[in-house]
Amino acid sequence: MKIKKIIAMFATVAIISGIGGSVVMAAPKTEANLETVARSQDEAIQILEDVSPSDEIIPFSLSTTTMRLTKKNNKLYVAWTVKSTCVATEIGISSLKLQMYSNGTWKNIKKGSYSAKNKMVYTSGYSYASAKSGVKYRAVGTAYTIVNGIKKTSKVKTSEFTY
Repeated sequence: MKIKKIIAMFATVAIISGIGGSVVMAAPKTEANLETVARSQDEAIQILEDVSPSDEIIPFSLSTTTMRLTKKNNKLYVAWTVKSTCVATEIGISSLKLQMYSNGTWKNIKKGSYSAKNKMVYTSGYSYASAKSGVKYRAVGTAYTIVNGIKKTSKVKTSEFTY
């Protein structure tokens, strides 16, 4: 390995280790010095290998969430899109409830959680074939993303939809 690469490796290790401000003078090239440099380089590589990129905390957020109800082919459709600002280990909607308005209250008629792995955008949906004409429906749930074990959530709700 070239001396410049070795010096760059030492500088990187010094920065990671918190060593600063020291001036290092290069010794004349000798076989013993090269052996020491090679041994130190192996240690530096080991230190760099121990610092995993997955240990870094990537700033991210749940950037956009949309959910809507529509009528198509005599079925009620619930559709959603959840977006993260970076690739999420998991992205989706949990505790999704399709609700029907009856006798002055919202009643759950279908429940579920839906997710995808290793995506920035998750778009999906489902249909409900037992919807009744003239009845109000809505969907509520919690959109979420998980990046490096950190979960961000946002409550989501559709507008009321009369079938």
